[in-house]
Amino acid sequence: MRRPVRSSLQIASRALALGLVAVLAALVLAACSAGSGPDRMTIAVIPKGTSHVFWQSIHAGALQAGSELGVEIGYRGPLREDDRDSQIAEVEKAGRRGISGTVFARSKCGAVER
Repeated sequence: MRRPVRSSLQIASRALALGLVAVLAALVLAACSAGSGPDRMTIAVIPKGTSHVFWQSIHAGALQAGSELGVEIGYRGPLREDDRDSQIAEVEKAGRRGISGTVFARSKCGAVER
């Protein structure tokens, strides 16, 4: 059975919605675990890759949500979706930067379990 073909607008709209939901979920989790922290919340968004239009629309959605909510968004990830070593490095760097929360799409099941 063939899957229906989706237009670029449908894909971008869905990606934007998913990005907003991911950022909002991170904000809720960060707010629940926040003690005394910086005045402005910072969320690291780490995608599988940064070059595909899907991840670029996630980036746009995260920045828009951050702007609307007064949250700083750090968006860093590997260029290619199959570069899990770069993604792991980004997750580790985000942890060292003292961010309020992290949203990431892992590149491979079990790849970031350290």
